[in-house]
Amino acid sequence: MAEYYGSGSFFKDKIVLVGAASAIAHDVHPTPISAATSGPLIHFHAVAAALDGEFLSETSPLVNLFLLLGAGAGAWLVVAFLRQTLLALLLLGLLGASYLGAGVLYYNAQGLFILTLPVLGAFILSGIFALGYDFALERLEKNRTRRTLERYVSKNLVKEILDNPDSFYSSLRGVRLPATILFSDIVVSPG
Repeated sequence: MAEYYGSGSFFKDKIVLVGAASAIAHDVHPTPISAATSGPLIHFHAVAAALDGEFLSETSPLVNLFLLLGAGAGAWLVVAFLRQTLLALLLLGLLGASYLGAGVLYYNAQGLFILTLPVLGAFILSGIFALGYDFALERLEKNRTRRTLERYVSKNLVKEILDNPDSFYSSLRGVRLPATILFSDIVVSPG
């Protein structure tokens, strides 16, 4: 048998891996390549990745922290500067999908695994929280306006004005201008 392999010259400058490749030896594992990949084949793929320098790397904990903080701040900025709720939600979804696409691109092209699910979770949850906070502030302001107006005019008129503002805007056909109303009691002293 030594003559068949040329006294070892056949194996010169080659990588030889010896192992069982049968299902009965139970060296079969499910992988993305196949549901039943043999153990030696997995080792060959690992050796090929090592020779080509194609192992995955991941971002550092400091970069992960900045990604998480940036996601929260980015969601807050979208909601703070884009005052329309539907457009804010649409932009949050678009930015989240863009980040996911960038993560896939870095993974496939550079072999870099960037933190994806926690960053997307922080981004989406921060955006939803910011929208909820904005809605709560708007509701509080509307209730404060309602209480203030109800001190001076009837509740029915306040309800009509605040619940249907478009009917008053379209019926006036004028220009909206800021106005200041001064309520005061005039007391004339005899003198």
